[in-house]
Amino acid sequence: MAKCTFLTHHAFVLIHIARYPHATLREIALKTKLTERTVYKIVGDLEEEGYIVKRKDGRRNVYSVDEQAVLEHRLFGSLTVAQLVDALGSLAEAVETR
Repeated sequence: MAKCTFLTHHAFVLIHIARYPHATLREIALKTKLTERTVYKIVGDLEEEGYIVKRKDGRRNVYSVDEQAVLEHRLFGSLTVAQLVDALGSLAEAVETR
């Protein structure tokens, strides 16, 4: 039986990008304990849905969270990405210190 987790990988990647916008995909993968390929797919999903924005900074991609983006879920209503990141920020800190 698969282990149930409370937050999705998408949520962990989104929170990490919000906190560390200059992080590379490799750094995100290391911190979230996901593969680079998985992080690449998740970042693409988040960008496609409008939750993050990618821009070039020299040869690097820099990701930023669109804090005004509204989460598309019937339970969230008008909850913005910024509100979600704020609410889950302390949880992410606790995970990082382990």
